[in-house]
Amino acid sequence: MSEVIKNRYEFVVLFDVENGNPNGDPDAGNMPRIDPESGLGLVTDVCLKRKIRNYVEMVKEDSKGYEIYIKEDVPLNRSDRKAYESIGIEETDDKKIKEAVKKLKKTDPDVDIKLRDYMCDNFYDIRTFGAVMTTFVKAALNCGQVRGPVQIGFARSIDPIISQEVTITRDRETIMNADKVILPGVGAFGDAMGKLRQYGLDEVIRDVTAKGTPFLGICLGLQLLFERSDETPGVEGLGILKGEILRIPDQEGLKIPHMGWNSLKFQNNGRLFKDIPEDSYVYFVHSYYLKAENEDIVTATTEYSTHIHASVEQGNVFACQFHPEKSSDIGIQILKNFVEL
Repeated sequence: MSEVIKNRYEFVVLFDVENGNPNGDPDAGNMPRIDPESGLGLVTDVCLKRKIRNYVEMVKEDSKGYEIYIKEDVPLNRSDRKAYESIGIEETDDKKIKEAVKKLKKTDPDVDIKLRDYMCDNFYDIRTFGAVMTTFVKAALNCGQVRGPVQIGFARSIDPIISQEVTITRDRETIMNADKVILPGVGAFGDAMGKLRQYGLDEVIRDVTAKGTPFLGICLGLQLLFERSDETPGVEGLGILKGEILRIPDQEGLKIPHMGWNSLKFQNNGRLFKDIPEDSYVYFVHSYYLKAENEDIVTATTEYSTHIHASVEQGNVFACQFHPEKSSDIGIQILKNFVEL
């Protein structure tokens, strides 16, 4: 840039983080940083600068003028030595470098400026974000402070975030002591029941639901909560809820498995659907569907070749045939409602 920037320009940058932790807090077990007053997620300026440095380093691959000064696990004096070499100092020992710099200053009073200019010309992050140039030999140089043109503030989420400590486990004590439990599921009914029995998890699930712990079954996790499935005749389900899992009937123009977005109709005031409008779309992947014995536990339905009970609620037990984790903002709200029970 040939001209000095004379005006201040402010930019707002929007970025998306889905099911991730962009800036863990080491003082809080690496949980996401949250503003305690607003509940908004935070990403610090230090973290954002690190992401920018990493991107530039990857794209430019140490091209001239795009080296990175502050690198992870790289001592700063290793980069400083490149600057010393530019003014003819080849020493590697810090004490000898200090002596050489003092000697050079006697004949070249501008050595401080030369080193500062070298750092700005060669290191992208110094000329972009600025730096206090005190890393050079203490008391021997006075390179001053470089004020970079780019200043970054904290990033804040648009909406409050849900920060939860999540454990994937089949350990009985961990499950029994959990605040809430989710039973996910991808696969076949019979195989899944076999694995649950193999690890004794069928009894753990019965015990934790009987204890009153909020419990959410998703997709196959919903189906396993019921008594039986057409997918594997003769295999008993958990039987915690009454009903059966049937195959979706074939219908011309419709593909089985059902994979895609369908709208929901609500009934019986399901707590999972608080603040969610009628006819919201969620994402399904299934070939079998629930027909609950008691309509009173059904909180959402959909239509695909037949009338499908898409979600149920009985006491502390909740279940969805669809995937809330794949259902965008609606799914996030459903999971939030479950977390906040």
